[in-house]
Amino acid sequence: MNKVKYLLTYRYAEIIHDLTVEFTKKYVLSPLSNLRYLSNFKPDYRQADQMNQAARSGKQNIVEGIGQSQTSKSGEIKLLGVAKASFEELLMDFEDYLRQHSLEIYPKTDPKITAFRQTAFRLSHLSNLSSGPANKSRYREVCKNWRTYGAVI
Repeated sequence: MNKVKYLLTYRYAEIIHDLTVEFTKKYVLSPLSNLRYLSNFKPDYRQADQMNQAARSGKQNIVEGIGQSQTSKSGEIKLLGVAKASFEELLMDFEDYLRQHSLEIYPKTDPKITAFRQTAFRLSHLSNLSSGPANKSRYREVCKNWRTYGAVI
């Protein structure tokens, strides 16, 4: 198994990627979202693709950066910087979406956010690595808890 899967940073990146895909399916692309009251609702494929690609890019640049760690420290640092920038871009996309739809952006200290972060920490345990059937139950739990704690929509 690739050593990158043992990194906490990678496991968080995987959760971020999974939740972004879930979010874009449910809210950006689906006419069943809470935006259904708009008679001219059209799925925003560009925004969904941009968000999904930023989440994927963050995760994949961690993999590539760690892969270069033995040959080039400067390459590793550069790729990890690109991963960080991808996640910052994704954060801005989420904040833009919430602002544009007049939805609340919770502070990091809000109890809902704290509970969600505790769930993410628990799910990032090594026993929840992404291969095999355990990943399906982990994914379901992440999505269920995201809906409980993270969704203000």
